[in-house]
Order: sequence, then C-alpha cells, then structure tokens
Amino acid sequence: IKITSTDASGNKSDEAIVEVKDTTPPAAPTVSEVTSESTQVTGTGEPGSTVKVELPDGTELTGVADDQGNYTIDLPSNKKFNGGESIKITSTDASGNKSDEAVVEVKDTTPPAAPTVSEVTSESTQVT
Repeated sequence: IKITSTDASGNKSDEAIVEVKDTTPPAAPTVSEVTSESTQVTGTGEPGSTVKVELPDGTELTGVADDQGNYTIDLPSNKKFNGGESIKITSTDASGNKSDEAVVEVKDTTPPAAPTVSEVTSESTQVT
C-alpha cells in the first residue's frame, strides 16, 4: 500500500510504502472419495496452493492446485489400501499459511477373491 499525506496548502509528502502480509490460512481442501481401488487423490483447494497428502504410513505426497483450485495427486502403485485407513490432506498458500486438515477414510471397494470349489458331479451330496 502506498500512503501520502497532503497538508492544507496542498504540499504532498513522499510516499510511504507498507507491505500487507497475508496471514490468513486457506480453507481446508475438499477431497473426493478415495477407495481401495483409487490411483489418485483429487479435490479442490485454494488456487495456486501446495496440497499435501499424508498416507496412513506417513508417506507425504504433494501437488499444486490449478488456477481453478483443482488438484490431482497420483498415489504410488506400491501403496495398497484395504479400506478404513485415514488419509490427511492440507493446503499451504504462497505466504506459508497452512489450512486445517481434511481427513478422508478409504472406502473398501475391492471384491473378495472368487471361491474355489471342488468338482461337483451328479453323485455329489455337498459342495466344498
């Protein structure tokens, strides 16, 4: 902000420049559903902010929200989820202000393995 002062005679002072510091943290990011089959974490945050995803084992992944606030962060292929785990997401703006944490629980969408069945014949009385 540039500030000047003018007296009653119209004399104007030199400009004083004051920098306004951003101390307001961004809102907590939104997170789309994450399932046991997901390969990415997606959602919205403050445009241009750095989005951090913390996996249940403590692994941290980062990405940047685009100019519309959308972010997509790829999950490592070696990280598998069973469902019920919590993933934490935060957003940090260019001034270093960190949002509150958003937490999403991984939803189990992995079907169970197909059962194995012994041969069934016309003589069978049980299926095992």
